[in-house]
Amino acid sequence: MFNVVKDNGKYFLTDDSGEYLSPYTPKYTDWTEEDYANSDLKWCEPMTAHALEDDEGQNLALSDEENFIEEKFDGTRGTLHILKNECRIFSRRISKKTNWFTENTDSLPQIREINIPELDGTIIDGELFIPNRPFKDVSSTLNCKWDKAIDRQIELGGIVLHAFDILYYKGIKLENMRLERRKYYLHRVIETLNKHGVCSVVEVPYFKCGNHNDIVIDRPAELLKKIKGFDKKYPTLHKDITKSKSPLKMQLSPRGYYEYIVATGGEGVIIKNKDFKYVHKRDKAYLKIKKFYTRECVLLGFTEPTKYYDGKFPNDSWEYWEDPTEHLVSNDWSSHSAKELLSKGYKPITKFYFKNWVGNMIFGVIITDEEIKKLPKNKKFNIHEVPIQVQPCNDMGVYKFLEVGECSGFDDELRAKLSHYNYVGRVIEVKCNEVFKDTGKLRHPRFLRFRDDKDLSVCTYLNHITEWIL
Repeated sequence: MFNVVKDNGKYFLTDDSGEYLSPYTPKYTDWTEEDYANSDLKWCEPMTAHALEDDEGQNLALSDEENFIEEKFDGTRGTLHILKNECRIFSRRISKKTNWFTENTDSLPQIREINIPELDGTIIDGELFIPNRPFKDVSSTLNCKWDKAIDRQIELGGIVLHAFDILYYKGIKLENMRLERRKYYLHRVIETLNKHGVCSVVEVPYFKCGNHNDIVIDRPAELLKKIKGFDKKYPTLHKDITKSKSPLKMQLSPRGYYEYIVATGGEGVIIKNKDFKYVHKRDKAYLKIKKFYTRECVLLGFTEPTKYYDGKFPNDSWEYWEDPTEHLVSNDWSSHSAKELLSKGYKPITKFYFKNWVGNMIFGVIITDEEIKKLPKNKKFNIHEVPIQVQPCNDMGVYKFLEVGECSGFDDELRAKLSHYNYVGRVIEVKCNEVFKDTGKLRHPRFLRFRDDKDLSVCTYLNHITEWIL
């Protein structure tokens, strides 16, 4: 197809032979809210999945023959708009600058420069992912300016869109079609892209739940068996492998397929009802099963609550406001609508700020001076010395705490208690999707519960960075 190279600080498109075609410059980086409002782009809020974490619910979903199962890639959501002479791609995050989905088009020339007029008006849903690279590489790349993003991809590898759904096909709306039918049209689009040499958009394979499926794996079974504690960590996969006649073409159950994805470094799977229609919200027809970790940490304090509400436009039931004189007021909606209040200079306030509640929990683990010295020098760390009464912990000496994250996940009743009573120093259990080994920080942490049955001896840095999956 083409590539992008950097020459004397400038970027050029090249063909497969390496011959320069044209300079590459940004087109959409400076678009304004008005530009998006006046464009023909369709507002396509991605459908999101419910997390399925209990074993019973997972087993029911995996055994239901009305469901499909596919790999969940650990990247960033991307919606691809195929236009007459190029493509544009957006994340699901709303830009405060433009009030539209954040555009990544200029950062992804391998996608922007796709030119297939026959697919004009096609919109694909998928996950932006760098093969064989962790999530943080994808996230940090897309959060760069367009030129830095290209530099990172030259170094790390190009971002690929793993396509799993389609919303429009050549201008025809497909959202109300059954998923099984939408998959047919998605496959036709991918075939067309392949014919034109496009390798930056690939189709995510899917399988039917309830039955065993012939799945060709890219890692020999003997290598899987060498994973420490393989039979206990992945019992269903171990059973499927044992029964399989071929080491490369195995019959995996849906649960075995999930365990195979996790065992080979993947994030998890998505389960979808084959009859579901696409909706622009979170829906239980769309489920995710991901590996996750739990950690015991020490509660170190709280963030300040966010003052101004910046979510979706507040409706007429929103109670919490700041008047033009910066006084907090509660609206009973007897005489004013939200639009009227906004027009008079009132600003919506978060419930937490209005009620003088705490924000997120800040938590950490015990760390020694020697361990602090070994932390990466190019990263910033917060070391806390919290004045709490602790019991001796393996003769570690003076207790210092490495901050490893902050989280919410607790209800209003507990938040009110945390706001009025001292809970600092107590052990909490936190769930997360990943523990970054270089910093100890947790990815997407969620508070689970207080662990008053455990003391601080379990909340050490060494325990924290040790990998184990619940």
